[in-house]
Amino acid sequence: MGGLVLAHHETVLHGFGFTQNDLGDTRLVNYLLEHVWRWLTFDPNHARLWSPPYFYPTQETLAWSENMIGAVPFYAPWRLLLPADSAFQAWALTVGTLNFVAVYFFARRCLTFSQLAASVAAALFAFSYTRVNQTMHWQLFPHCYTVWAFHALYRLTEGPADATWRTRWIALFFGSAVLQLYASIYLGWFLLFSGTLAVLALLLNEPTRVRLFAQVRQAPFTLALALGLSAAVLWPLVWRYLEVEKLFGGRPFEEVLTMLPMPRVWLHFGEMSWLYAWTAKLPFFSGIPMEHEQRDGFGYAVLAAAVIGLWLHRKAPTLRFIGLLTVVLVALSTLYFADFRTGDMGWTPWKFIHTYFPGAKAIRGVARLGILYMLGVGLLAASTVQWLEERFARPGQVAAFALGAFLLVEQGQTTPAFDKALNRRDIAAIASAVGPTCEAFLFSPVQGYGPYWKYQLDAVWAGTEVGKPTLNGYSGQNPPGWTLGEVNLRGQADETRVSQSAAQWAAQNKLQLDTLCWVKLPMQDGPYSMQFVSQTVPASMVAGATAAVEVTLRNTGTRPWLPQQLFRLGSQPQDTTTWGLQRVELPGVVGPGEPVTLRFSVTAPTAPGRYPFQWRLVQDGVMWFGLPTPLVDVDVQ
Repeated sequence: MGGLVLAHHETVLHGFGFTQNDLGDTRLVNYLLEHVWRWLTFDPNHARLWSPPYFYPTQETLAWSENMIGAVPFYAPWRLLLPADSAFQAWALTVGTLNFVAVYFFARRCLTFSQLAASVAAALFAFSYTRVNQTMHWQLFPHCYTVWAFHALYRLTEGPADATWRTRWIALFFGSAVLQLYASIYLGWFLLFSGTLAVLALLLNEPTRVRLFAQVRQAPFTLALALGLSAAVLWPLVWRYLEVEKLFGGRPFEEVLTMLPMPRVWLHFGEMSWLYAWTAKLPFFSGIPMEHEQRDGFGYAVLAAAVIGLWLHRKAPTLRFIGLLTVVLVALSTLYFADFRTGDMGWTPWKFIHTYFPGAKAIRGVARLGILYMLGVGLLAASTVQWLEERFARPGQVAAFALGAFLLVEQGQTTPAFDKALNRRDIAAIASAVGPTCEAFLFSPVQGYGPYWKYQLDAVWAGTEVGKPTLNGYSGQNPPGWTLGEVNLRGQADETRVSQSAAQWAAQNKLQLDTLCWVKLPMQDGPYSMQFVSQTVPASMVAGATAAVEVTLRNTGTRPWLPQQLFRLGSQPQDTTTWGLQRVELPGVVGPGEPVTLRFSVTAPTAPGRYPFQWRLVQDGVMWFGLPTPLVDVDVQ
């Protein structure tokens, strides 16, 4: 219970009125679960499992991203009772609980940990900082299948007592591996990669090798049947993803490099950590590409406890094996001697894996492996808790509980969250504007100031509400010839551009334009809005010189702007460094109706000319909002 509240307090402590994280991938994962659910319940708009009704009329698009099929068993019972967005919140708590329970029983039954030590290991895996940091990618949460597979593998290497249990463990191993691939391609591939290394390492140990070969000799029919059934069940998944790779190609290694963790990443927490936010500003952690994806710190106390645990139990074969396998996995997936600021790409053994290991070219977010590594690190850290309990009796139990509690609190962080009611409002507004005679529809916001993906997913969810497909869409890939990503209407030029794109798409797919509806609506873009008050900007500057500026704004929304939730002033055009900085921190909390003056220094470009000076408010990782400040052209001499 403590771990669930720690990991999901933005949802739990606000009466489930808010959903972690942003309005992008969070709602995509929810939609994929909902699509499979509606397919199971014979919704005619979702009649084809592998063809969700977006990017209309493109087919076989489910494999363009995660498919979430294997995670639906944890969603469907809640969906019987709750609306889709509430069922998704309950699903998140459910998969967290199952992750915890899976590790708890592995630690208790396989490693003979105490209740406390097993609970600590389970909590560190289920509610780790690196996992909760990925609430923007909820497909990385249904992870219990991996633990069940490792549990079964351990039992098989141990040597089951009879044929019945041997069959059960074989079935659990293969069934869990298949379901993990269907629940999350990323997590399934992580299981295959780490499981392959684990089995190879086990075969190097003669007693273990003898026991494994004995299982093969004693159950050849069971193993052959399990392999055959697994291949048959996986084939519909595998061939579709192979077709996607043929159509779009794999991830080039240069792209993978931006999310390949450097050694310091395993110590990095970022700005959202309760205990270690201050470390984000240290020079040691500067220059990390895709920084928000690479907050993979295990925890300084957790890492110390894991090292101590490995040393204390260096003669225990299973813990020694877990420790060494974790170290090898971390070493293989780390980028060495790189400095992206100078263009030095460094060196990594992952290049070999990317080239030769099956499916590795589809894995861009290598840093997400930290979620899996926390299994080994957490078990080793919990072994130190176990040692304290056993060594010092009652005082040791108190010390063990205190250590375990601190290891869990060390994982605490604040994540962004969006208002569920406001999300429903936006979707309902679009749904109500879709006419009954429409074969399909295209949605365009009028003067919208949110990110493009927010509106695409608004339309996708509205299509589900009205039972009609949409030309809008959002996935890991876009259809060839589809140019309807940016559909925001801010003037006649946008009207013309979107109209032409829709006509080209209709002609390409032989659609009748008179059966398609174009829904155009002004959007309120959530609870955050602002009013420009004033600004003090020099009319001219000397090239390379600095100057003090002031921008005063008023919060005209219904929610406060909280610096700890990454509300900032951001440069325009988006993220430009023309004036030497991209973000300006708020001086404090700005409540509804309150003004705020931001005073900061800017550095003029080194080349003479006229340069635009303009800013806009942003909640980093969530959305931009409000109108930009009035444009000022500064004369740089």
